[in-house]
Amino acid sequence: NMDTTPDEMFTLDPETVIEVTYNGGQKVTDTMYEESYLEGRDKYSTFLDGNQPLVDIKTNVGNGKTLLLVKDSYAHCMVPMLTAHYERIILMDMRHLNIGVMSYLAQLENEGTHVDDVVFLYNAENFTEDRNMVKFGM
Repeated sequence: NMDTTPDEMFTLDPETVIEVTYNGGQKVTDTMYEESYLEGRDKYSTFLDGNQPLVDIKTNVGNGKTLLLVKDSYAHCMVPMLTAHYERIILMDMRHLNIGVMSYLAQLENEGTHVDDVVFLYNAENFTEDRNMVKFGM
């Protein structure tokens, strides 16, 4: 309720074709943006439909590379910039999952998915205070 100029939010529309699957198939879409949030107070949730435990993004990049991104919501606005570099991007939010990173990597390998890169992308304060960090080694 302060008299200020609101922030501007920009979205990047990558040239890659994508399929975004949320939480093992609960929702499948062709965009990383949920525009209905633009009408509400939490506009940041426009990116990747807010906080989701598991998001699987497939692109038409065709390079065979897979990224596992272990993250909090601060990573959401960066994901569109990564789609031009990976055929598949899997996002894990440890705050909402009961499986550890190492267990999930093993599960992916058993399913025939080789993960080329693993990135941890967090707000520094969240990273140092999050009690779910113990799940990294699980």
